[in-house]
Amino acid sequence: MTASQIARLLASSVCIVVFVKADGSTRRMMTVPGPNGVGMKGGLVTVWDAEKGAWRRVNTATVQTIKPLNARPHTANRAPVQHAEPAWIADFDMGFRPYAR
Repeated sequence: MTASQIARLLASSVCIVVFVKADGSTRRMMTVPGPNGVGMKGGLVTVWDAEKGAWRRVNTATVQTIKPLNARPHTANRAPVQHAEPAWIADFDMGFRPYAR
C-alpha cells in the first residue's frame, strides 16, 4: 500500500493502525478522521489518536497493518441506484384522512 493510499484510508474512516515507532517498538493506534482529513508531509501522516486524545504522526513506511472500522462507500464513480416502487404504493389512497369531518 502506498503512502497516499494509507493517507486516503486514514482520512476516510476510523482505522486501527499497527506500525513501528521511531524507537523500534510496535504501536497499535485507533485513528479518527479530523474535520480537514489528515496531513501528510514526507511520508509522515498526521492523525488524531482516539485513545490518547491527541494528534500523532505515523510513518507510512513502517505501517504493518491498517484496518478500517467504518469505511465510507466511495460513490463518486457509481451511477445512482434506482429503487423500484413497491406495487402496494400505487393502491394506497393518499387522500385518506381518518380524522377529517
